[in-house]
Amino acid sequence: MRWLPLDHALRAAQADPARACRELDRLRAERLGAHDRERLYPERTRELRRACRDPQQIDQALRWADGLFLNGGDQSYTRAAWFEPDGKPSAALALLRTRLAEGSLVLGGTSAGTAVQASGSMIVSGGALPPGPAQATRALPPRVGCTQARACEGQAEDALLYHPDGGLASFALGVLDTHFSERGREWRLARLLQASGQPAAFGVDETTALRLDRSADGWQARVIGVGGVTVLRQAAPDRYWRWRWMAGERFDPAAAAPPLRDAAACADSARTQTLEADGPAQAQAMDQLRKDGGALRVRLRDGDREVDAGSWCAVDDRLLWLLPQG
Repeated sequence: MRWLPLDHALRAAQADPARACRELDRLRAERLGAHDRERLYPERTRELRRACRDPQQIDQALRWADGLFLNGGDQSYTRAAWFEPDGKPSAALALLRTRLAEGSLVLGGTSAGTAVQASGSMIVSGGALPPGPAQATRALPPRVGCTQARACEGQAEDALLYHPDGGLASFALGVLDTHFSERGREWRLARLLQASGQPAAFGVDETTALRLDRSADGWQARVIGVGGVTVLRQAAPDRYWRWRWMAGERFDPAAAAPPLRDAAACADSARTQTLEADGPAQAQAMDQLRKDGGALRVRLRDGDREVDAGSWCAVDDRLLWLLPQG
């Protein structure tokens, strides 16, 4: 097992390796907010400096590996490590994509290392009940804690942001989100789909993996671990099907959305329930409604803020979610 010496600071330094490779510590502090790395991790720092001066070391490591695992953290910074400063894919990303297409490399990730694999659009940030609609951005997000430090540069710390060009695009089936049901991320993911126009999204719970295996017939998915994987797929504008697959279950991740029907009955539901946005209440209520049947108008609350989250309607093995427009 080897560590891949690649981060956002190294990618920035390689634009001027003769000078900047000597200043990786400064760049890492400026761009990543990571300080004193040379004292804390001297061997890792030396590896990064060698890779900065000789990028072929990264290519050699990628050619040698039969598996690559992407760590958590912040997917925007992980993405930046694989792209050139002008936004073009790096040689390392091109090699990674080639090996994945050949089927000669297994790719995995956790938390941000999962989210960064998305194609089409990549979720950047957002709380369980973000203020305002989802917004596209190619900039790095506000840092955690910027509200208290008064350094958010005009952007709310919990704003719902997404990168319109996607992430590494190793996962070609839609948007990816993580820590999903535990942190109440159903609403933010649905709003991101609504704003970005992406057809599908996958939310992976904690202590859970979405395993994908490629066959002659396409991709097959299996859920591993203790939680579940939620799939949202657009049925029509502002209308989404919702499935939840639990540990041990298999499904077709590229299955087409079923025909839309009975949307009016769902919208006319008389029963209303208010749920806490942050935490597992959304997933629990959705799962219970799918078992019991019927329909529900939903409001989500976070502190003193409350929003209309539309209507849920149980249909066979799934839910239909009617989102408010905009």
